[in-house]
Amino acid sequence: MKILFLLSRYPYPLTKGDKLRAFMQMKHLAKENDVFLFCLNQKSFHKTQTTFCFDYLKGLKICNFTFINSCFGMLKSIFNHTPLQVGFYSHKRNIRAFEHYVKEIEPDIVYVQFVRMAAYCRNIKTKKVLDFQDALSANMRRRAEISNLFLKPALLREAKLLQRYEAAMLDFFDQTSIITDTDRQEIASNQRNNILIVSNGIDKSYFEYSEKQEKKYDVMFCGNMSYVPNVDAAKYLITKIMPLVWAAFPKAKVLIAGANPKRSVLRLASDNVKVSGYVEDMKQCYAESSVFVAALRTGSGLQNKLLEAMAIGTPVICSALANKALKAKANQHLLVANTTKEYADLIIKLLNDNALQQDLTSAAKTFVRDTYNWETICQNLSSAFSDLVSKS
Repeated sequence: MKILFLLSRYPYPLTKGDKLRAFMQMKHLAKENDVFLFCLNQKSFHKTQTTFCFDYLKGLKICNFTFINSCFGMLKSIFNHTPLQVGFYSHKRNIRAFEHYVKEIEPDIVYVQFVRMAAYCRNIKTKKVLDFQDALSANMRRRAEISNLFLKPALLREAKLLQRYEAAMLDFFDQTSIITDTDRQEIASNQRNNILIVSNGIDKSYFEYSEKQEKKYDVMFCGNMSYVPNVDAAKYLITKIMPLVWAAFPKAKVLIAGANPKRSVLRLASDNVKVSGYVEDMKQCYAESSVFVAALRTGSGLQNKLLEAMAIGTPVICSALANKALKAKANQHLLVANTTKEYADLIIKLLNDNALQQDLTSAAKTFVRDTYNWETICQNLSSAFSDLVSKS
């Protein structure tokens, strides 16, 4: 079976969960299928990056675009009443290039990542599957709730347009998928239960990581630090939660790791706070940290950072929102906090209780290994593709 992935970004470096998801899906599906990739690239593309996925791909087509291209696309979306992020990635030249690539390789399945790329399939007759990943409309709505008065109207408008656009996709695509049932229920359509659940997984290298690292940091958080929910969580952790922790542990060290940190994140750095920027091997960061804290107040979907920390063996404290998709058991697999004081109290509790740390990490590893296995997840996805093709 020929499977063509359509991505809005080249999946390198693996600094965001959606890039890792695409990479792992391609890697596993390529074991029994011919996998091709068509993707966009906003920045200059280096030859060293082209080898990143070539071990698994039968073909790769990359189309560049500029911010000017995206500005014209967003302007057009305003008049078309479509989401701005759809306009950002919709460029006539690249859409035509994609259509030509489909004719060239004749795939059995076109697998599209995110609704923002749906416009590329407008004239495609091949069986096509949309991976929502998350309910972006719900994500945008939550961002609006914590935004200032100037930004809130624009975010609420985008959320409304995304909600309508997401619902329309269920009629446009032959099949749709999403990471969690929580996000599936956010799709505003009476057909939403037909959306296939395709979870994220965790690479076995996290379970096999055995290097003993000195604990350099008491608390850690990571993610793409230009992504608004991560930026908000980092600022909340350092400016609200940690002052309460520092009252009990004045020398407690915090690591904020992840690519593309915004200035507001860089300004969090101090003697007790390291903002690392891009990290080549995040596994080492988890292993060097005593507690992982994901104080996420916005965002959607399953957070890979939680799976990674749990698989490595770093105890996790997170928000109820972050655990809603994960479905781990509070006080068994991880700890859940809802207020600033609760976060601080739980961090202090874990730092003082090695036995509790060990109990949580042992149960968490078993939970993640049993529930989030890429091999099984991708086998099920391949079977779904095969069933869809057989109906042709």
